[in-house]
Amino acid sequence: MYAAIFLKVSMSDGRAWIGEDRWSPLAALHDVARQIEAERGTMMCAGLDPRFYESGLSSCTGYGYLDRHSEACYMMDPFPFKSRL
Repeated sequence: MYAAIFLKVSMSDGRAWIGEDRWSPLAALHDVARQIEAERGTMMCAGLDPRFYESGLSSCTGYGYLDRHSEACYMMDPFPFKSRL
């Protein structure tokens, strides 16, 4: 048995990529993004923004913060993330 976090990204045309990491949903997201980039694609979401970070409480949940935004966002939120302030 292999324990890990898996993240599947599917397109409407049927293509799909699966990223994995043993501990972190964010690392699984970066794995998927690398696969998509290898096929000359681009994935845009909050978790791939270099300003995205996880706090001690949000670590390994897929939720985090972007600099200058007071509210948490999910790593898969559309990019650019728009503050609800």
